[in-house]
Amino acid sequence: MDEAPLVPRELAAEAPYSSREVIDCGARLPSLNFNITNKHPMVALEEKTFILSCLQTLSDTVEREGGFRQYVLREDCDVRIQLAGKLEEGEPPMSPDEVLCRSADTILRQAVRNGCDSLTVQIGGICSMGMKKVVKVDFSCEDFEMEQQLSICWDWDVRLEQRSCHAESE
Repeated sequence: MDEAPLVPRELAAEAPYSSREVIDCGARLPSLNFNITNKHPMVALEEKTFILSCLQTLSDTVEREGGFRQYVLREDCDVRIQLAGKLEEGEPPMSPDEVLCRSADTILRQAVRNGCDSLTVQIGGICSMGMKKVVKVDFSCEDFEMEQQLSICWDWDVRLEQRSCHAESE
């Protein structure tokens, strides 16, 4: 039986890395995570894919602004103002939940080909009584230790589709 060669203790010890050095070496995780948890039976695969694409666009936009905390708290964040709206003078600041809901609503409405007038995004889970398709999406954000469910609803007779590139340029 071959024995492993003896190595001096100083050489066998691990290099002393701080946790900050280790974290900075890897790719940064997105600050917004989302997952479709429930959907109406009439929601087509293409509609689910469209919604996921829009939510990924929102997540990418938030990351370009420095993460969800920066997106929500920075007063000079033009992208947030475009997506979530500007507060009127004297109006209380929006909660992170409201900013998330309004931003998701705007992203979806801007991208959808038809049916944007019936499309709504609401905080929390809602039940459909048959006249609306509903997709429930769980969001989490470690920056605010937030877990929230958004419900995306639209008329049952509307098929959500991506707006064509040609239509955007007109």
